[in-house]
Amino acid sequence: MEPPSTDSVLLLLDHAPKSKSPGLDGLPFEVYSYLVAKFPPVLLLLQQVLTDALNGVFPESWKQTRMVLLFKKGDPELLKNWRPLSLNNSDAKIFTKPLANRFKRVLSKLVTPYQTGFMPHRLISDNAWLNQTLMTNLRAAAPDDPNVSVLLDQEKAYDRVNPTYLRMALHQFGFPASLVESVSSLFFGTHISLSINGWLGAPIQQQRGLRHGDPLSPLLFNLAFEPFLRTILACSELRGVAMSTNTRSPLAGRTSNASSQIPPHGNHDLLRAPESPPRIKLLSYADDLEVFLTSTAEWPVLLSLLYLYGKASNAKVNLNKTVLVSLSGKRHESWTHLAETSNIEWYDESSIGSVRYLGYPLYHTKEQLAHFLDSVTVNLQRQCNLLKKRQLSIRGKGLVASSSCGCGAS
Repeated sequence: MEPPSTDSVLLLLDHAPKSKSPGLDGLPFEVYSYLVAKFPPVLLLLQQVLTDALNGVFPESWKQTRMVLLFKKGDPELLKNWRPLSLNNSDAKIFTKPLANRFKRVLSKLVTPYQTGFMPHRLISDNAWLNQTLMTNLRAAAPDDPNVSVLLDQEKAYDRVNPTYLRMALHQFGFPASLVESVSSLFFGTHISLSINGWLGAPIQQQRGLRHGDPLSPLLFNLAFEPFLRTILACSELRGVAMSTNTRSPLAGRTSNASSQIPPHGNHDLLRAPESPPRIKLLSYADDLEVFLTSTAEWPVLLSLLYLYGKASNAKVNLNKTVLVSLSGKRHESWTHLAETSNIEWYDESSIGSVRYLGYPLYHTKEQLAHFLDSVTVNLQRQCNLLKKRQLSIRGKGLVASSSCGCGAS
């Protein structure tokens, strides 16, 4: 890879986020912008540091990371309900940000179009839109076919990435050996200090996992996850489901041919249905994987593939958090029996609520949609009542309103 030019470093500093929490050295991006503007030699020094980093030579400060824990939901006494967030030094992010931009240039050629997470020109709404379109279509075209959606939950997906497996995957994708070793050294040759209530714990060597908060991490995860997605797509025993092009949508009141319902933005190549639509086997948004099965005979095939992927990569799926959704809305006895014996949630048109997939409702009836909207309304009202007592600025109120809407739908 070519070393960064002075112009590219200046551009990075100009577009660097402001008012962000720094790493252990306490230096935010604003300090680097000020120093470069006041003392031109600092720019040359920074450029040399970034050039050395491409060759795997890092400042010692880059190998020290401060980590904080962010509460997700559930029981706060359980460690699994807290998300670790790495606060890296700003100069390290100045290195990984352009690296991430370069990765993005080739990622679309390497990653299947069914993966929409953190991919250029692909949106999270693509997955939700295609799901609801598929369900609407199959309700009319194949209501008795036992087609289901399997929503899989991965346990600490980023934190379990094995460094040896990741290196092998990057090599197989054709990335230069020097770049692979540089990235591996940066991500897995570091020590983490946990910050709790302002106190730092003793450093712990990071032996696995990608750092939450680094711009390169989601792209590396997509590359680590891609071999498994390709395995599913190549498996002849998993048939996938297909939409009919000759039915009318009972909800939309128009043909369910995807070409007539293409949304204005997003991955249109994924959504557009030709005259003979392909069979869809999976959809993925980062580690949120959805697999489409046509019968219970395909279930053990999927489990065997998950087992092999776990052995190779150290990944682990929470089967007790897996959800099965009837795509036609009908109750299929073979699937409900499997769900009961395997302690897996099952959803169909008789369920009270809808499934929340990537924050979007997957529903079969108006009542299920209303139940979802009611829960969002209740959550928003609760948040508003809680925040009324706080002295927030107009800007603060706008930020809270936006984040509350997102939380209500998640």
